[in-house]
Amino acid sequence: VMSIGNSAFYNCCSLTSIAIPNSVTSIGDYVFYNCSSLTNMVIPDGVTSIGNSAFYNCCSLEGIYITDIAAWCAIDFYDYYSNPLYYAGNLYIDGELVTELVIPNSVMGISDYAFYGCSSLTSINIPDGVTSIGYSAFSECRNLISIVIPYGVTSIGYYVFYNCSILTSIVIPDGVTSIGNSVFSGCSNLISIVIPDSVTSIGSYAFSGTGYCIDEANWEGEVLYIGNYLIVAKTSISGNYTVKEGTTTIVDSAFEDCSSLASIVIPDSVTSIGDIAFYGCRNLTNVTIGNGVTSIGSSAFYNCISLTNMVIPDSVTSIGNFAFRGCGNLTSIVIPDSVMSIGKSAFSGCSILESVTIPFVGATLNGTEDTHFGCIFGAPSYSSNYNYVPASLKEVIITGGNSIASSAFIGCSSLTNIVIPDGVTSIGDYVFYNCSSLTNM
Repeated sequence: VMSIGNSAFYNCCSLTSIAIPNSVTSIGDYVFYNCSSLTNMVIPDGVTSIGNSAFYNCCSLEGIYITDIAAWCAIDFYDYYSNPLYYAGNLYIDGELVTELVIPNSVMGISDYAFYGCSSLTSINIPDGVTSIGYSAFSECRNLISIVIPYGVTSIGYYVFYNCSILTSIVIPDGVTSIGNSVFSGCSNLISIVIPDSVTSIGSYAFSGTGYCIDEANWEGEVLYIGNYLIVAKTSISGNYTVKEGTTTIVDSAFEDCSSLASIVIPDSVTSIGDIAFYGCRNLTNVTIGNGVTSIGSSAFYNCISLTNMVIPDSVTSIGNFAFRGCGNLTSIVIPDSVMSIGKSAFSGCSILESVTIPFVGATLNGTEDTHFGCIFGAPSYSSNYNYVPASLKEVIITGGNSIASSAFIGCSSLTNIVIPDGVTSIGDYVFYNCSSLTNM
């Protein structure tokens, strides 16, 4: 037997034990679903994948027995209900309960959900050879006191240490560039956090509910910083706010739903504005972006409905998906030539725009996909331009690029004026087809 098929023991609620042969490499979806009387389980070293909700409601499990920790780290778990540790909590290697986990040097990565809910763990030592730690790999390890993250790791995925409630300190090593959503969320005793300068992005709620976040002494008024990173603002913040000089990153969701914030000044030291950073700041009327910012994240200013003007500095190279979606009072937008990519739907819902200055037509400079003008307004293809490009838009000024793709402006019937730069050498078929109001070019 090499695999156990989907739902093989589904709802066998009186089953108390089962022996899986060493030949098995895969356990399918829902295999032990609602086997609520199972108490212990031996997972053979040859198992490489466990399917959707395979151990759902196996609520009597007390121990999971394995012999090879490297093999366990490589298992492809579909979700946390696929991992029997979610219910059992206790992991045994060669019959001994694991409390101080030492990952062997042969391991290069730790899979998603690998130790989810492993309450027997008190410490984890990960070797330098490990470069990736998967989604929720150590979530709900509620007795975990210490962990050493190796220098080889470059990114820490979503929810990795979620609800590790007695973890007190963490040092993120140099070389890590991204920290995922809710990584340390719920670590209520985590009071010491060191983030290196190598980190360029921090996901939403990464430190929500940590001891550091809970302690009011760490807040500067209504804003929390960790080192050079602006982590979060209280939704009660109001009026005008200037980000502290020296800050390098405004992390994802930092000012989300700060509906009384009226203006924000971002200094030149800031290089990135995270995803959802100012999402739902409905009374934000003025934004000053410093000349150091290179990226504006996805949905960064989504639904900032009071914005009437936005100056994007010529340091910016990328604008994320939905970045200014729903900014319904913007009448003009100027995107500098420094920008190399504009995300899908970046300006969708900007319903009274009259003038747009863009460095190229489409999603990327001289790109081969999403080359239609409407993609920045949410149009899935050129044939949908007429449904997505604002009817108020009269003028488009193009400042760069060497070509305009076929059908790029098809159906943009409200446009009256288009400026094409000298550098454009190719204009495709049907580019201005049905631009029935166009009077100047």
